[in-house]
Amino acid sequence: MLGLVGADHLRSIFVAAGVGEESFAYRKRLGIASNGLPYVVEAAYGFRPNGNSRRLITGVNFSAAIGSPFERLKFRSIVGFTYDTSLTGIAAQQHIHSDSPVVLALHYTAPGIQFADRGKGIGGHFDLDENKRRHSVRDPG
Repeated sequence: MLGLVGADHLRSIFVAAGVGEESFAYRKRLGIASNGLPYVVEAAYGFRPNGNSRRLITGVNFSAAIGSPFERLKFRSIVGFTYDTSLTGIAAQQHIHSDSPVVLALHYTAPGIQFADRGKGIGGHFDLDENKRRHSVRDPG
């Protein structure tokens, strides 16, 4: 069983950062990676009415990272196309830029993650297979 940061903890961090509680949103996904091991992805979003920039909070296996470890993501779509993207690239597609008054959090938990350095830089890519995710992920709520 893999642990969670959890909605309550993230909500308290977001509110302390100036996020309006009514705008806080949290999602989690549990799944099995292509190597057969389980993973958990947690994401949260909130609007900061008095903010003037985007704030990213990222972590892997309950460790904060120096910089975002999610700037090299490999994504395979349902129809089989593979492309590289990043957390900031995905945010930009949603019109969330560096000057957007929001807080975004992304946390990934899985056994056996290989870090490229002591700053928790990820060696390689997070492999997001839409077809596998669609068929293997349980969403308990």
